[in-house]
Amino acid sequence: MLKFAKTLTALSIIGALTGCAVGTGTVLKADSVTLSPDESVVVLGVKSPGFRVMLFPVSVENERFTVSPFDSAVVNGSPTHGYVVAKVKAGQMLGLTRIVAPDADALLGGIFSPCGDNRGLIFEAPRAGRVVYLTDVEYARNGSRLEIRYSSEWDRAQSHMKQHFSSLAAPLEKHEFHLMNGARSCESALTIPVYITR
Repeated sequence: MLKFAKTLTALSIIGALTGCAVGTGTVLKADSVTLSPDESVVVLGVKSPGFRVMLFPVSVENERFTVSPFDSAVVNGSPTHGYVVAKVKAGQMLGLTRIVAPDADALLGGIFSPCGDNRGLIFEAPRAGRVVYLTDVEYARNGSRLEIRYSSEWDRAQSHMKQHFSSLAAPLEKHEFHLMNGARSCESALTIPVYITR
C-alpha cells in the first residue's frame, strides 16, 4: 500500500483548477497527429472517467524526484475512450505528479500530489518518433483518500491505438516506468494522507 498526499496549497489549487500556466496542447485527438522531429507519443490508460491527469517535468537525484514550482504541466487532460494519448519531448524525464478528481474544489480538495516518501509514476520519454504504452490506472476517491490501481492492459491499448490513431506510422511499444519517492517534504504544505493500492 502506497501513500500519497492531497495538497491544498494555493499554488496547487490555482495550477490545477484554473489551468494557469499549464500546457494542454500535447493531448492528441484521434488521427490528428503531427510530430516534430524531437517528439514521441505516450499512451496512458485511465479507467476512471472525469479524472484529470497531469504530467510535469521532473529531475531525479538519489532515486528521488523533484518538480520545480516554476514548471508547467506538459500534459493535462482527461481520458477519451479510456486513454490519454499525448506527444512529449523525447528524452524528457516526466512524472504523473498531479491527479485532479471530477469533483475537485478549492475548499473541499480533490487535487492529489505525491510528496516525501510517497511514490509517483516517473518515466523517461522515448526517443523521437516512438509510440509507447505506459500502464493503465484506475482512481477511486474514498473520503479524503484516493485509491489507485495500476494494471497492464496491453491488448486493449493496442486495439485503442489501431482504432483511433491508425495514422501513426510507428507501432505501439511497451515502455518502462518507475514508482519513485518524491523529494518534497509533506510537512511543507497542508496535506491530508491518502493511500494507493497496486
